[in-house]
Amino acid sequence: MELKDKIVLITGADGGIGKALVYELISRDVKKIYATGLKLDNLISIFGNNSNIVFPIELDVTNNESIKRSVELCSDTNVLIN
Repeated sequence: MELKDKIVLITGADGGIGKALVYELISRDVKKIYATGLKLDNLISIFGNNSNIVFPIELDVTNNESIKRSVELCSDTNVLIN
């Protein structure tokens, strides 16, 4: 799958595999990455908060309100890596 210029949402981006996937996607010239995880502070410490590619977002996939909030924030997503 060609990922260049895609907008990708990754759940669990604050863990080992998720974090590695974010860095791999950066090297593949994606347009935007929504890096999601349970704690926004952890995501910001890993990826920063001022990137023009990686956008940290708090997401608990077991919480309906958290999911709804993420759907609104990430409505332009082309690819989901869950």
